[in-house]
Amino acid sequence: MQSLLGKAIRRDTLSLSAAYFFSMLAVYLVFNWFPALLASEGLGLVATSNGLTAYNFGGVLGAILFAVVIGRIGSRGPLMGAALGGAATAVALNFIPISNQGDQSAFLAVTAAHGFFVNALQTSLFAVGAHVYPTKVRATGVAFSLGLGRFGAILSAFVGAAFVQAGRLAYLEAIGGALLVAFVALMMLRNHIPAGLNQVRKA
Repeated sequence: MQSLLGKAIRRDTLSLSAAYFFSMLAVYLVFNWFPALLASEGLGLVATSNGLTAYNFGGVLGAILFAVVIGRIGSRGPLMGAALGGAATAVALNFIPISNQGDQSAFLAVTAAHGFFVNALQTSLFAVGAHVYPTKVRATGVAFSLGLGRFGAILSAFVGAAFVQAGRLAYLEAIGGALLVAFVALMMLRNHIPAGLNQVRKA
């Protein structure tokens, strides 16, 4: 533990842990409470299911695409962009009409885009964690940061209900705010995956 918080990698340990924490808070606010929010907005089971399907579809696409992109251009720009994209799409969802009837394409498209950004960020952090720590403390470092991050998922179970009760704007602003904090944490992280790492390893 002392090596993780030593002067050499303390900043990266804390930054990565914060990125894990707030990205997991954002992800699990959706996983745990998005159906409840949609139900409170009057959506039926089919519309709610469509929203979750769009979110998960975007998430799968984002995880796959970012695995390729980060290998080519590094992790700093893509992950900071994903955090900002997730925050922007969360706020955008507040301005899109949600109803059981009528055209739901805008709602589904923005929900899918949000899933794309947030899940791309979340899954890519595992690769960043493996890169941040030296080999001798890698397993401990990733487990430590991920363990702290899991508290974000736990926190979502307690605060989600309050945000849903406060209304759609409060709920979506909470998600967007968490992702903005993750953006700052990623900006503070020094040891990002560099561009072209896959090509270097092949050589």
